[in-house]
Amino acid sequence: MEEFDYKKFLVENRLTPNSRLLNENISKFEDYISGMFDMSVSEKEGFQTGIWEKEEYASDAYEGTDFADLSTYLDSVGGKATLEGNPDITVELLDSGDIKWSADVTLA
Repeated sequence: MEEFDYKKFLVENRLTPNSRLLNENISKFEDYISGMFDMSVSEKEGFQTGIWEKEEYASDAYEGTDFADLSTYLDSVGGKATLEGNPDITVELLDSGDIKWSADVTLA
Protein backbone atom coordinates (compact mmCIF):
# COMPACT_ATOMS: atom_id res chain seq x y z
CA MET A 1 0.00 0.00 0.00
CA GLU A 2 1.29 3.45 -0.95
CA GLU A 3 1.97 5.85 1.91
CA PHE A 4 -0.32 8.91 2.07
CA ASP A 5 1.54 12.05 0.98
CA TYR A 6 0.02 14.90 3.00
CA LYS A 7 2.00 17.67 1.24
CA LYS A 8 1.01 16.35 -2.19
CA PHE A 9 -2.64 16.25 -1.08
CA LEU A 10 -2.46 19.89 0.06
CA VAL A 11 -0.88 21.06 -3.20
CA GLU A 12 -3.27 19.11 -5.43
CA ASN A 13 -6.30 20.41 -3.56
CA ARG A 14 -4.97 23.97 -3.13
CA LEU A 15 -5.23 23.63 0.62
CA THR A 16 -3.13 24.96 3.43
CA PRO A 17 -2.73 23.18 6.77
CA ASN A 18 -5.19 25.68 8.29
CA SER A 19 -7.75 25.61 5.47
CA ARG A 20 -9.91 23.01 7.19
CA LEU A 21 -10.42 25.48 9.99
CA LEU A 22 -11.00 28.31 7.54
CA ASN A 23 -13.54 26.29 5.57
CA GLU A 24 -15.68 25.65 8.59
CA ASN A 25 -17.34 29.03 8.94
CA ILE A 26 -17.29 32.45 7.29
CA SER A 27 -19.01 33.89 10.37
CA LYS A 28 -15.59 34.43 11.97
CA PHE A 29 -15.33 37.38 9.53
CA GLU A 30 -18.83 38.69 10.33
CA ASP A 31 -17.73 41.90 12.07
CA TYR A 32 -15.18 42.76 9.38
CA ILE A 33 -17.50 42.04 6.44
CA SER A 34 -20.43 43.84 8.09
CA GLY A 35 -18.28 46.89 8.81
CA MET A 36 -16.93 47.02 5.27
CA PHE A 37 -20.44 46.50 3.88
CA ASP A 38 -21.92 49.28 6.05
CA MET A 39 -19.20 51.62 4.82
CA SER A 40 -19.78 50.68 1.16
CA VAL A 41 -23.52 50.22 0.70
CA SER A 42 -25.85 52.99 -0.48
CA GLU A 43 -29.02 53.67 1.46
CA LYS A 44 -31.35 52.44 -1.24
CA GLU A 45 -33.17 49.21 -1.90
CA GLY A 46 -32.16 46.72 -4.55
CA PHE A 47 -29.19 44.70 -5.66
CA GLN A 48 -25.89 46.43 -4.95
CA THR A 49 -22.31 45.45 -5.63
CA GLY A 50 -18.87 46.96 -5.21
CA ILE A 51 -15.17 46.25 -4.95
CA TRP A 52 -12.94 46.42 -1.90
CA GLU A 53 -9.56 47.07 -3.47
CA LYS A 54 -6.53 45.22 -2.16
CA GLU A 55 -4.35 48.25 -2.80
CA GLU A 56 -6.49 50.38 -0.49
CA TYR A 57 -7.49 47.97 2.29
CA ALA A 58 -4.52 45.61 2.52
CA SER A 59 -2.06 48.48 2.95
CA ASP A 60 -3.56 49.76 6.23
CA ALA A 61 -1.78 48.20 9.22
CA TYR A 62 -5.02 47.47 11.13
CA GLU A 63 -7.38 46.66 8.27
CA GLY A 64 -4.68 44.95 6.23
CA THR A 65 -4.54 41.87 8.43
CA ASP A 66 -8.32 41.40 8.32
CA PHE A 67 -8.37 41.92 4.55
CA ALA A 68 -5.53 39.40 4.08
CA ASP A 69 -7.22 36.85 6.37
CA LEU A 70 -10.50 37.20 4.46
CA SER A 71 -8.64 36.81 1.15
CA THR A 72 -6.94 33.66 2.42
CA TYR A 73 -10.28 32.28 3.59
CA LEU A 74 -11.95 32.98 0.25
CA ASP A 75 -9.07 31.36 -1.61
CA SER A 76 -9.46 28.25 0.56
CA VAL A 77 -13.17 27.88 -0.26
CA GLY A 78 -12.94 28.34 -4.02
CA GLY A 79 -13.00 32.13 -4.10
CA LYS A 80 -16.59 32.86 -3.10
CA ALA A 81 -18.69 32.72 0.07
CA THR A 82 -21.88 34.19 1.50
CA LEU A 83 -22.27 35.65 4.97
CA GLU A 84 -25.89 34.97 5.83
CA GLY A 85 -27.80 37.75 7.52
CA ASN A 86 -30.07 40.61 6.64
CA PRO A 87 -29.05 41.01 3.89
CA ASP A 88 -26.95 38.06 2.83
CA ILE A 89 -23.58 39.45 1.72
CA THR A 90 -21.68 37.53 -0.96
CA VAL A 91 -17.94 38.13 -1.18
CA GLU A 92 -15.75 36.93 -4.02
CA LEU A 93 -11.97 37.01 -4.36
CA LEU A 94 -10.96 38.41 -7.74
CA ASP A 95 -7.79 37.49 -9.63
CA SER A 96 -6.39 40.94 -8.82
CA GLY A 97 -6.64 40.23 -5.08
CA ASP A 98 -9.55 42.64 -4.73
CA ILE A 99 -12.77 41.45 -3.10
CA LYS A 100 -16.11 41.94 -4.82
CA TRP A 101 -19.15 42.19 -2.56
CA SER A 102 -22.84 42.02 -3.44
CA ALA A 103 -26.15 42.02 -1.60
CA ASP A 104 -29.85 42.49 -2.23
CA VAL A 105 -30.64 45.37 0.11
CA THR A 106 -34.07 46.00 1.60
CA LEU A 107 -34.73 48.90 3.92
CA ALA A 108 -36.86 48.32 6.98
